[in-house]
Amino acid sequence: PWSFVLGEEDVSGNVPPDKMRTFGSDWRARGIESNQPYWSLNPVAGVHLIGLDTSVPNNNGGEISAAQLAWLKEDLAQNKGKLTIVFAHHPLLPPPPYDGAPPWSDYTAATGADVREIIGANPDVKLVVSGHLNANKVQIERDIWHVSCAGLNIYPCQYKLFRASPSGIVMQSLPVNFPALVKKARKALVSSNLAYKYNSRNPESFVQLCEGSNEDQNTMLSLSGNKTRQPLSKKDKQSVENTGAKAKRRPSKEAKGKGTAERKSNDSKSKKSSRGKKRESDAENQPAEANPNPADNNSSVDK
Repeated sequence: PWSFVLGEEDVSGNVPPDKMRTFGSDWRARGIESNQPYWSLNPVAGVHLIGLDTSVPNNNGGEISAAQLAWLKEDLAQNKGKLTIVFAHHPLLPPPPYDGAPPWSDYTAATGADVREIIGANPDVKLVVSGHLNANKVQIERDIWHVSCAGLNIYPCQYKLFRASPSGIVMQSLPVNFPALVKKARKALVSSNLAYKYNSRNPESFVQLCEGSNEDQNTMLSLSGNKTRQPLSKKDKQSVENTGAKAKRRPSKEAKGKGTAERKSNDSKSKKSSRGKKRESDAENQPAEANPNPADNNSSVDK
C-alpha cells in the first residue's frame, strides 16, 4: 500500500481547490477512510503510519490546525505499542538555516513545535519524514529521528527508501537516472535566490548544504540503546548498489523515445522499399518523432 501527503503546490492557485473534493477519492481508493486531508494506516502488523496535512494554499509556509493536533493525540492513543512513522510535507524540526529568521523560516510549519510536543511524549514515534526544503538532513530530538529529504526534480534529484525493524531503520538515498535533468537542476539551484541569500560570495555552498553529508543520505538510524547514526552494513550497502544498478538499467524516456523513433523509421523504410527508390528516399528523410524532455519542465527550483 502507498499514500501521500499534501504540499502547497497541490492546493494553490487562483481558486485553491477543496482538498477533500480533489484528493479524497484517491485516499479512499487506497483504503483510507477520512473526512479530513490527514490520515493514518497500519500497513503491516505492529507498524503505524501517520500522514499530516501541513499545506496552506498559496503559501510556502505550513501549518497544522488545532483540530488536526487533537486528532493526532487521539490517533496515537489508539495505536499504542506500534512502531510509528510520521510523514509531513513541511519539516517539523527545521534543519539549519531554516531554523532561523526569514527568509528561511518562511519555509517551515508555524505549528511544528506543537506537533513535536505531542509526538515527543509518545515512545512509539520513531521517525518523522519531510520534504519541501529539498535538502538531505538527519536530526534527532527526544529519541525521534527527523529526516529532511531531497526532491526528485530539484538537485540533488534523489528519493529515499526506508527499511524499518525493531532495532533500527535503514535509510538509503537513490539518484534519478537522468543525467541531463540532474545537471540542469544543479545549475538552477546554484543560480537560485536562496543560494545567494545563503552565501552571496559562494552560492555553491548551498548546493553542498542540500546534498548533505554521507550520513544524511545513507545510514542506519538506531532505535535501541544510544540513538546514533551508524554506517550501513556490507549487506545494506550491497542493497543500495543493487537497487541503483537496477534503476540505471531501466532505459530513460529519452532512450525509449529514440528507440521508438528508430524502429518507426526502419519499419517505414522496409514497407516503402518495394515502392521505388524515390519513396524509400522520402521515408529516410522524414524527421523522427519529437521526444519530450522532462528536464525542460522539472528542473525549476521550488524556493
